[in-house]
Parts: sequence; C-alpha cells; structure tokens
Amino acid sequence: MNRWIQRARTAARLGIARTMAGKAMRECRRRTIILVYHRVAAAGDTWLHDEPGMAVRADAFQAQMDFVRRNFTPVPLKEIADAVARGLTPPAGAFAVTFDDAWADAANALPILRRSGIPATMFASTSNIGSEREFWTSRFLRILSSARNGRSLRLESWPRAAATAAKARVGSKRLDHSPALTWLAALPADAREHALNELAELCGVAADKASGELMTAEDLRAWLSAGMEVGSHGHDHSCLTNSDADVLRTEIVQSKRLLEEVLNREINGFAYPYGEANAAARDVVRQSGYRYACALERPRREAPDVFMLPRRAIHQGAATDLKGHFSAELFVCYLAGVFDRRQR
Repeated sequence: MNRWIQRARTAARLGIARTMAGKAMRECRRRTIILVYHRVAAAGDTWLHDEPGMAVRADAFQAQMDFVRRNFTPVPLKEIADAVARGLTPPAGAFAVTFDDAWADAANALPILRRSGIPATMFASTSNIGSEREFWTSRFLRILSSARNGRSLRLESWPRAAATAAKARVGSKRLDHSPALTWLAALPADAREHALNELAELCGVAADKASGELMTAEDLRAWLSAGMEVGSHGHDHSCLTNSDADVLRTEIVQSKRLLEEVLNREINGFAYPYGEANAAARDVVRQSGYRYACALERPRREAPDVFMLPRRAIHQGAATDLKGHFSAELFVCYLAGVFDRRQR
C-alpha cells in the first residue's frame, strides 16, 4: 500500500478510535479474546516491512502485552478450550496469546511473555522442524525480489490472474496480498512446490535456499521449558478446505504424531493453516485426539465450538499511530472489531 494512503488510513482510524475506545473496551471485557501473532522483529531488523501483515516489533509487542496485563486476564489457551468443551462460557475478559508457523524470531517474544507472566501457545508446522528450508512465503518473495528476467516470464501452469500478479511484483521487496499469493496458498503442498520451482527457473533464481528462519526442535523445547505450550499447525501448511482425505491425515494426524515424538509430550491443540476449515477437516481434528482447534474470527459470531475457536490476527500496523508509537485506543478498537464493521 502507498505510504501516504497508509498514513491517511491510520489518521482516519485514530479519529474513530478516540471516539469509540470506551465502548470498544467495554465490549472486549464482556468476552474472551484470542490473539494470533506470527513474527516478532528485534530492534534493527530490516525484514519487518517485507511482510507487513505478518510481523510486530518487539517494543510494540511489549506495549501490547503491558496493556493486556493491565486490562484483561491472560490465561493459557487450553483453559479457554476446556471451558468451551464443558459447555461453559469462558470468563469475561479472559485473554490468550498464540503464535503461528514457529518463526525463529518469535522467540523475541519469550522474555517479554515471561516478564509479563503471560502464557502463550506456539503452533508449529512439522515439515520444517529440523530443516533449513525457507517457509514458502519467504521463498516466493526471494524469487520475485531477485529475479533477473521475470517481466517476460511465461508461467504455463499458473492461472492468468496469478501469473499477472506475480509478474507485477518482480523486483519488489514486499510480500503483499495478491491473486498470486492467494492461489499459491490454496494449492496442495506438492502443487505449490511445482509452481514455485517453475517460477524460480523462469526468473533465473535458485529454487531453494538454506534458511534458519524457522524454529528447530531445540527452540520448541525451550519454548516449552519456559512454561508455554506447543500445538500443531499442520505438516506442510496446506489449506485444508480443498484437501482430500490423504492430505487431511498427513496435515492433521501425522503432524500430531511427529510433534509428540520430537517433544515427548502430548499435543492437544491444532491451528488450521490460514485459519480455514470445513466440516471434513474439523472432523479429522476431533477424531485424531486433539482437544481443541483454532480458526480465525468470522464477521458473524457463531455458537462456541471447541474445534473452531476464533482468533484475531495482529500485526504492527494494527495498533501503531502516525509516529510509530503504540496506541491503546487503536489496539482496543482493533480487538473489538470496530474497523471490521466499518469495512463491511
């Protein structure tokens, strides 16, 4: 998004937030909130702006956790899940923190969580444990940003809209939502691999590159040792809404078994990749021995379901004012969905 458009949008939101913050706070305190983060940037990290919807600065994360500690009751996610499973309403003002994908830099959140006394759950994709491979979104960005001849590439196996969007991003150092990203995310893991290999070959870029951007088994054990929880985020981070039975078993059943073998403890939680699930995926999760599963919030609130716990995704821009500082008013309005309603 253009920087000036972003500033105008933030200014408009700040104006709304100053008016709506009190009402938003009252609404938040009446319900249970589950947040999902991805990456946490340390001071000086330059990749923060590569994937603007995926990251939060460590200082911003600290400010958000301070706000949560003062105004809500942080609890382990499994406590919320247990209440829902028993048909009870979780305590008003209960607040849980989660992370998806197991990015290595999410460990920057750990000392903040420990100082604040806030428990958190890390949902890890198992195909990357013990591997130096890039996460596929990082791979996509690297191929486009370093392409030497991408403008004229002919992506034979890509749909026209996705191919056009990919070509338009050649040379870009930002990973914004586009038809290309949406199409790749919906593909099964092997088909996505083929599509990225084709893109890399035509762009004259290495198809794969060693990376230490994801947590290792030792990192996950350190997370557990700090009193946090680990759950599954699937095996290959494949979208489950268009997956056949074999893919569902691999993503849901195999990932649970692998995590339990690596960490030597029972894995109780699952987070649907991309926050999406259909009845078939939900049933496999339930039958596989998980005690709860997380999706993303929907515009319409539905009856509590322990296998579709709603979460709200958070990132740097969600609660940052025009000077780059934390805004409590923006944060609480974001939590309450004030801006969601205005966008619909």
